Amino acid sequence: MQQPLITADLSIATILSTWPQTIPFFIAHHMICVGCQVSELDTLGEALQNYGYPQEEFLQALNALVQHAPAAAAAQDAVYPSRDVNQELSMKPETYLFIQQVEELLAEIPADSIVSRTFYEDGQIKAILFGFASGQELSEHTSSRPAILHFLRGHARLTLGEDEMEAAAGAWAYMPAHLKHSVVAQEETYMLLILL
Repeated sequence: MQQPLITADLSIATILSTWPQTIPFFIAHHMICVGCQVSELDTLGEALQNYGYPQEEFLQALNALVQHAPAAAAAQDAVYPSRDVNQELSMKPETYLFIQQVEELLAEIPADSIVSRTFYEDGQIKAILFGFASGQELSEHTSSRPAILHFLRGHARLTLGEDEMEAAAGAWAYMPAHLKHSVVAQEETYMLLILL
């Protein structure tokens, strides 16, 4: 019998970075906002307790996924197909980064899924592009860092704290750290998240 690869004492961030093929599994269970820094602190066991999922069954499902799914690198390529990065990004060292069309950094968004790509990170900010299929949501959660949301395309229902609003292309929001928020896509939606 194979020993479990994923255990309850691993952080969610470690699991997601080591086995990126688990990202859709977490999203399907509304457990994770990719890019929210709390994932670096919470262990899987703590998260399962918070969300009320049975630990043994959840671990069995995750380990079955990583033991029988393609290797992590292959799974990563499936989500983010290989591209010529020089055609996408124009970076002049220590001066600037220019991207002609941010939305094109994501491949097509499969039905019933959310995809994301971190395309810039330094000591001050982290920029992540999200693509939501119609009807998909990031359930209520918080981030330990202030953040900016910029909706590039589509239409979503955005909740910030106790307030709910409609976010169409061009909508922009600033969120202080630890503010509860959620996003529900009403149609295919592209959203830029910048962690400050």
